[in-house]
Amino acid sequence: MAPTDSPLSQLPDEILRSVCPFLRSHDLCGLSMTCRSLHDDHGLIRAVLVYACASVYPPELTSGFCPEDAVATTFEPLRDLELLVLARALSRPPPHAGRVLGSGGDCGASGDSSNERFWVSKSWCRSALRWLEHHERTREEETAARRANARAGGKKKKKKEARKQRRRSGASGPRPPPPGPDVNGDITCKHGALVPASRTRGGTGARGGRMVDRGTWRALHTLYPASTILCGAVAPSAGSGDGSCPLCLDEEDRNRREATRSAEREKKTRRAPLSDDLVRNVYTRKSGGVPVHRLVGETNAGRCPLAPGIYHAVPRSWCRRWRTYMRAGGERPEAPTGDSLLCDAHKLPLVPNHLEAYLCGRSPTLFGGEEGEWLDRENLVVAEVLTEEEGAALGALWKNTHTSFSMKFALTTEGTNTDITWSTTPCRKCDAGHCGVDIAVRNRNRGRCKDY
Repeated sequence: MAPTDSPLSQLPDEILRSVCPFLRSHDLCGLSMTCRSLHDDHGLIRAVLVYACASVYPPELTSGFCPEDAVATTFEPLRDLELLVLARALSRPPPHAGRVLGSGGDCGASGDSSNERFWVSKSWCRSALRWLEHHERTREEETAARRANARAGGKKKKKKEARKQRRRSGASGPRPPPPGPDVNGDITCKHGALVPASRTRGGTGARGGRMVDRGTWRALHTLYPASTILCGAVAPSAGSGDGSCPLCLDEEDRNRREATRSAEREKKTRRAPLSDDLVRNVYTRKSGGVPVHRLVGETNAGRCPLAPGIYHAVPRSWCRRWRTYMRAGGERPEAPTGDSLLCDAHKLPLVPNHLEAYLCGRSPTLFGGEEGEWLDRENLVVAEVLTEEEGAALGALWKNTHTSFSMKFALTTEGTNTDITWSTTPCRKCDAGHCGVDIAVRNRNRGRCKDY
């Protein structure tokens, strides 16, 4: 297309010089590559650069940049000006922090423009600074490479310098992506206002945004016009407040109340079985492992301390998991079963050593006065004793679950003797504990001991 046929060439220079400064440098570069009249008009390029430096950006962000000294043959000096403004805007200290009176797009509601403050995403600022640092480092490396190529003579030396430059560029790490078009994209809620602090990374103590003054925000919004405006007047003498979206706060409050009610309903349902006295007796049995109300008042040495009746032997590990679930919630344990009390070789019940010693009267307590590592080392499985009624009440909590095995025994007395009858004849060929074995054998069984 000839220069005289371009629609832009028909516009007066005053209009072009008024419109072009509000475009980004990459937009003007693309426009100059498709329109020869703009590409060859160096006067227009210089006028755009001077106007952008004097009127588009605040003077405190463009001080030190002299557009008259720039080589205005392309829009590259405008690009340098934009990078300078962005770096200075992100490096400025935040204004005096106070109470945010408004949020969203009603920035002029307070009527005092000098007191306006705007939110800017911290994560966006960090990504922009990383991108600026990488861009500056890349430009320095390219400049050094051009100087080295100019000093090098011959194609081989130039190729060698180019390979060194590529290696140096790769060693500096991957190229960070440029910052997004929306400065406040990650701190803007679905209603177009400031997202509450509880939804940002770090919570209330480290909000995801920082506040900038009007001049800094004007420069950032000029460079990134698609940014969401989150502003509010700061009044240091006022009370607390951060200008978060009231709709999001109401939604969080409703969700919090619903979560609280749901947790209360779940707790009430989970602890409903404790209304049964039998279940509650098992739950509140902190130590001892036996029903205290079934103990005989005075016992002689060699006689079982339990009164005659039918009892259940339940692994203590299952009782602990069930009590933890009833107290704090979490994953509900499986139905009470005695599968861990069976031997691996014959699938017959193995009576734990501490239980046999207690029932035969050789130990005054079920756990023998020992806890922890010693008890677990001397018994493959540590068991607690429940009454017939307590075992039935616990099993009723899993109505649709069939337990494969339950170790039961009955105690009967004849004079001064107590007979023990097991529901299934115990295995006498396998060892139910680790008495008298060396450390090598215990190491081989350590994993199994921890499971129970």
